[in-house]
Amino acid sequence: MNLQTFLAQFGITQHIDAKLIGRSYYRNAALDLLKFNPLYSGECIAHERGTHLIPSTTFLQWMAKHAQHTVTVDEEGAWLFICRRDIISRHVKKHTKPPVGAQVIVLNKYGDCLGYAKLTGPLSSKQVVLRHHFDIGDLLRREP
Repeated sequence: MNLQTFLAQFGITQHIDAKLIGRSYYRNAALDLLKFNPLYSGECIAHERGTHLIPSTTFLQWMAKHAQHTVTVDEEGAWLFICRRDIISRHVKKHTKPPVGAQVIVLNKYGDCLGYAKLTGPLSSKQVVLRHHFDIGDLLRREP
């Protein structure tokens, strides 16, 4: 999946000028240095992990400001989400009326981006409505 396709899932249509170097996307890459096959050049904004893109924490915050599909959760929902748990509707406090099946950015009550999830059912149901995909705790879980 390329970067623009990934962003389109969240309703972000803004073009990001980023170059793929290895398995990572870099913004502001020095094009004249790319002929030397550098390890990196510019700001790393995402990594490819299999068929998925994993955004950097700073790029995830940028995505939250530009996404059309967002859901705000309460404190308990935020804690559960960063612990890789799915979210039930009672934890959803505010949303932008995303369609079922959409990828949504998950925010805490302060507007900080916690990650993203898939909306699996109507927000009025009493069941799991946000299926966890990625959260900011991923970086900490990968540390030895």
